[in-house]
This record gives sequence, C-alpha cells and structure tokens, in this order.
Amino acid sequence: MRTVTVFSFLLASVAAAQSTPPPASPFAPPLAGYVGRYLDSAQTPEPPNDYRLNAGTIRIVPDWDLILMNLGGKRLGAYRLRHFADLVAAGSFATGPNGEKYLLPDRFIVDPQAAGSGWIAPPAGSHEVLSDFDVDDRGNTYLALSVGGFGIVDRNGVKQSQVFPPGLNPHRIVALRDGAKVFVVVSDMSKTAVYDVTNPSVPAFVRFLPFGVAAHAKLMSGGVAIIEVFLEELRIYPTAVDLLTGSSPAQTFRPPPGLSYPVFMATDGTAIFTLPSTPPGPSYLSVMTPSGGGQYQETLYPTIPGLLPFDMTYGAGFVTVTGIAFRATFPSAGVLYRLDPFAQFDLSEYFSTAYQAPPGSGIGPASLAPFSDGTQVYLIAGLSFIGDLFTLPQPPPIPATSSISLFGLGMAIALIALISLIGARAGRRPSIPHRSPISST
Repeated sequence: MRTVTVFSFLLASVAAAQSTPPPASPFAPPLAGYVGRYLDSAQTPEPPNDYRLNAGTIRIVPDWDLILMNLGGKRLGAYRLRHFADLVAAGSFATGPNGEKYLLPDRFIVDPQAAGSGWIAPPAGSHEVLSDFDVDDRGNTYLALSVGGFGIVDRNGVKQSQVFPPGLNPHRIVALRDGAKVFVVVSDMSKTAVYDVTNPSVPAFVRFLPFGVAAHAKLMSGGVAIIEVFLEELRIYPTAVDLLTGSSPAQTFRPPPGLSYPVFMATDGTAIFTLPSTPPGPSYLSVMTPSGGGQYQETLYPTIPGLLPFDMTYGAGFVTVTGIAFRATFPSAGVLYRLDPFAQFDLSEYFSTAYQAPPGSGIGPASLAPFSDGTQVYLIAGLSFIGDLFTLPQPPPIPATSSISLFGLGMAIALIALISLIGARAGRRPSIPHRSPISST
C-alpha cells in the first residue's frame, strides 16, 4: 500500500479553462517567448483551514529527469523534466480542492497533512510545513518538515521513514554520500543533526554538530559548501565527510564589511553563488570559482540595492534570485544573472505589471528556475499564485563542420604526426609554429 498519498484533489475533474489571462507581451529580456501555465490560484479565495495551491520553491534535478515543486506549504510535486514543456503547452489542467487550476504532477505528491497519508504532522492550517527538500544519487527525496521532523520518500513516491531529531525543528536538509554510505544533514540554523540513511527505512542518528546550516550547495567534486548564518561564514569543505564529522573547512569566506550572507545559495556543481547584502543598502552577486589547490576565489558583481533573497537557483548558464528589493517601486524582486558573459536582467517590473488580476491576488516572484531539456532553454516562473513557463534565448550554436573541413583537419593532423615522426628519428624535436593567446581586457 502506498503511504504517500496521491490525495483526493488529484481525482478532481480536468479543466482546460484558466481564470487569469496569460502575461502581456512584449516580454522583458531575456524572456524570449511564452509556453503556458502550470498553476493558477490567483483568484482563488484562501481557505480558512488550509493553503490554496501555489507556485513555490522549484528545484531542478537533471540526473533524475526531475522538476520538484513545493505546491503550497506542505505539498511536493514531481514532474518529468523532458516532458514538462510539452505538458504545459498542451494546457490540460486539473481542478484543486478550492478551485485552483494546476498541471497534475507526473510521479507523486507528498502531502504530510492529508488524512491517511502515514505522516505525523501538525493539524491543517497550522503553518508552512515543507521547509526544504533534497534528492540523493539514488533518487530518494528528503523532506525537512519544520515541526514534523524529516522524512524520506523513495524514487517511486513511497514513504520510507519519518524521524524527529530531539530539540530540532528542521529548516534545511541535504543528503551527502561518503563512499558506500549516505548521510543526511538536517538543521534548524542553530543546531545540526547527522543521520546515516544508507538504509532509508531505518535512519540512524550519528551526531550533533554545534552550528546551523542556513544554506547548502553540493559540489561535483564530492565537497559541500554551507552558510553558517550566526557566525557570518560561508564554509567550503573538500569532502562530505569533513562536514559530517565536524572537521574544519578548507576555506572560509566572510561577507564584505557591513553586509550579510543570506540563507540561500546555489551552484552549478563547481562555482558557488550567493548574494551578500545589507537592506536597504548595497547588494552583490558573489561568484566563487576554483583557483587551484582546492581553493576558491570570489568575484563580486553589484546588483539591485537592498536585495533580500527568498530563493536562489542555477540552471542552463543562469543564476536566479527572488525576494524583496527595498525600493519604492516593484519591491517584489525577480532577477536573472547570465554568467558568460555576465549580465543582469531585472524582471521585477515585468512580473508586477504583466498580469491582469484583482488587487491582492498575490502574483509575485517566489522561485525562478532555468533549465534545458537538451533542445530549448526554459524559465519556470513560480509567481506565488501563478506558475508560468517561458523560453530563454538559446546559447550560441557550435558551427557545423563541413566534410571538406573535416578532410582538411584530418590531413593537417596527419601532417603534424609525420613531421613529429621524422623529427624523432632525426633526434630532434620538430618545430611547430605557436600561436600566442589573445589577451582580453
């Protein structure tokens, strides 16, 4: 029996109509086009003892062909990345319990507060329950459930376990591998618990760490970066075990004087991105890149003054930030940063003016997630009570190589090989012209 409930509103009737008109054009750069909508609850009244469905935190997991979405305080939906754009473009919607229109998730929805779900959770309407989530390299999903401890769901959507770390209300959760074992780090910002979850059905407590994890980023090297908010530190650990055992980080960064690190960060697997700021003063996008010897160097790019992030993501060459910008106009912020070459795109005004909805309908950036399905680059715009999908410009194509060019290249390689062979037999190195690199300023 499935203990993760595909709860009753999934069985509601399918409707093609939407209440809120699509966004107005022309689109603000770098938005290139509009695909369609995956959620609309902008004109749905807030139920008295529950949350209406909304477009919240989004996480892209390319390795598992997954798009994970927080659909409203306590519900987690999983969509197939490769099929998501086609489903959105088809415009087929289910009707939620309060009249919301939304795209049915492909695999599962976790609703800890649904009757019969098997989860132990506070009563409906108490507050936001799903604080954070992560996926390990086995496809298991880890849920930080605020006052509900943490839970583990397997790749098929079946609940494996739920644990209540003593004296800890989970706010952040990250799964890390150490050889054959898998661990989960769960934190409430002031204290952190480590569990061995190699057997996800029976998590085993390992230790407490005397600091909190306010944000985390897993690196392809096997290392991990965290932000420790109270000590104002960004710590980089070369391996997961260094964090799991409480060892000293290999490198520690502190924000520029007068600024603070946020409780969000992102990574492309190698570089680390965060946004030190001091509302309503200056803000900077921090880009930390490897500099050799396991060390990182930081580059700061000025951005919107007073930007206070609610969420950060990376995908397809873009970093995105949503949050609050301390300014008189368009305080709800949605910003994209293209990394190569660097450029900033403030979409706050566009998202604030492009939608026709009643006052107080709650349309504003909550999470922006760029991704590529291999042929097109997209931006998922989670705008609280509107969820829309846009296209982004394609990266420059690699020039096609003609058969004549390939033949010439092959002849050149063969000629160089022949020269090398002759030179070696003559007891001397061949002289090959060298082209100096072009300096850029």
